[in-house]
Amino acid sequence: KIAIVTGGNSGIGEATAKLFAKEGATVVITARRENELIRVRDEILAAGGQCMYVPGDVRVTADVENVVAKTIEAYGRIDILWLDGGQVNPQNKQDVHMSDIVAEARKTQPWLIVADRTVGGKNENYITPELSVPDHAVNVPWESCVTVGRAFSYRFDEQYKTPRELVHLLTDVVCRGGNLALNIAPQPNGMLPAAAIRA
Repeated sequence: KIAIVTGGNSGIGEATAKLFAKEGATVVITARRENELIRVRDEILAAGGQCMYVPGDVRVTADVENVVAKTIEAYGRIDILWLDGGQVNPQNKQDVHMSDIVAEARKTQPWLIVADRTVGGKNENYITPELSVPDHAVNVPWESCVTVGRAFSYRFDEQYKTPRELVHLLTDVVCRGGNLALNIAPQPNGMLPAAAIRA
């Protein structure tokens, strides 16, 4: 699999890129700080993974087009294109012309599924409610992004869901036709909190 990961030079983006690589995907990371991209790429390569980096800013149309073009040029296809930045949309005066990017990518990859998260419209091929679950069955592909605790970022005083709550959460999602992306925020040192693991 070929995966583009935005924000791949730090935090959740870095962790996602490393996990994809560990599971056998070829990862293309992009972000603004090139020195950090180089560091992450080198760490992935040292661990036996496959990675390349393309500097860029997801708020800039030309940069988004460039990372897509470079990936197709290098690998011939994209399996995972997740431009995770719902705040980047025309209503916020940040238009990356997603329809143009998708149309260009689908010239060679008509199977491509796009998640233009939280923006809505024709480029949100599946929906991703955050920290919530629909209260009824949904007839389009969807995935709830829910945390084991209260927030996506680490908190020292975090209160985690009980095993019973997590089982009920999974049951609600599956019964309504969705998928569950369960998030555990890592500590500042990158390790998972012991209390979250126990949950």
